[in-house]
Amino acid sequence: MRHAPKTATILLLGFATLALQPTTGQAAEAKWFVLRNHKTSDCWAAKGIYFGGKFAKGSGLIAGGPYSSEEAATARIAELVLNATCRAK
Repeated sequence: MRHAPKTATILLLGFATLALQPTTGQAAEAKWFVLRNHKTSDCWAAKGIYFGGKFAKGSGLIAGGPYSSEEAATARIAELVLNATCRAK
């Protein structure tokens, strides 16, 4: 049985990494967001990266942000729990 050379795997990973890096003049900037699960109404704070003109974030709907700190996002979650947008944990 013949295996693919390890250098091919390294090259593929290298190309994938290059594809995620900003091009010249586009700085990747991290900001905090409040994300909300549309089915359960659970909310959480998460970092999103500004890349290529938009914020890339994890799963969930944006319920607040961008914020410069996790503390600001957490404070917003508390407000969203009070107005019943987010479920209390």
